[in-house]
Amino acid sequence: METAGRLITPGFTNGRYGSGAAVAVPEPGTFALLGIGGIALLGVIRRRRAS
Repeated sequence: METAGRLITPGFTNGRYGSGAAVAVPEPGTFALLGIGGIALLGVIRRRRAS
């Protein structure tokens, strides 16, 4: 994951953020996966509480 982040944002990696750039500026795909996963988890929790 760090290598992918460095390929996308080499400026941030070499700058003040350092190796944390991969975490601070992840790939757009990771945002999508986290969003979908979060919504899915919320749906499951709501269904379990309702039942």
